[in-house]
Amino acid sequence: MSDFSYRSFGGPGCAGNTHTVGAPDAEKRKAGGNRVEIDSSTSPPHAEFWQAQKPIKRCGSGSIALAAYLYAQKQSPFATQVITRGGAIQLGCDRNGPFYIDRALPQRPLTYRGFWQRVCRTQVRDGALCGGREDYALITLYRAQDLLNLQPNFRYMRQFTRRALIASFSSPRLTLMRYFAPQYGIDEDSATGSASVQLAQYQYTQTGNRRLIIHQCSADGGRIKTHHLGARKIRVAD
Repeated sequence: MSDFSYRSFGGPGCAGNTHTVGAPDAEKRKAGGNRVEIDSSTSPPHAEFWQAQKPIKRCGSGSIALAAYLYAQKQSPFATQVITRGGAIQLGCDRNGPFYIDRALPQRPLTYRGFWQRVCRTQVRDGALCGGREDYALITLYRAQDLLNLQPNFRYMRQFTRRALIASFSSPRLTLMRYFAPQYGIDEDSATGSASVQLAQYQYTQTGNRRLIIHQCSADGGRIKTHHLGARKIRVAD
């Protein structure tokens, strides 16, 4: 099959993320960029997400691109399951466009707040640890400007933690996010839907709000819609 390209999580002032979707191909991986590889010979199909020539467990914008690719093949609304390194996810497309459903990782209260304040070089309001030691730390900041000005100590992160950092600010009218993973070759990532799944779960436990529009505040920007379905299941849409 020929490769398929899709830009996800765009919107006013948001470039979003562009992925290519295609069959497994080691040569094309060497080109770098964002790539999704789908093996349809298995049931359910298996998908691999690649970023800068490295495989990654979760990729929200890649999942949206894969859903858009499958819709282009089927030419009708659908829902299906796909197996990834991060586990099984549900992909689909309806009259509102492509979406995927993933389960948020278990969360527990943020520990070692002083460490994360040294990483962020600013006061941390609250947060959570998501999943295991190689998953995520989620922090909330006091002001939107604190998030926009955030310049984490990447050397400190690479040396002392394997957790990627989800930094956020929330008010009743606004949810902002940035995502940092220098340990995995990406100082700051652009969209990302996989981080928004964890943030949607955290916000639900804090406020009971099931629906969010998350504005990703990296240089490229992204606009991500989430819907908490219950039992840590989060629907992420373009």
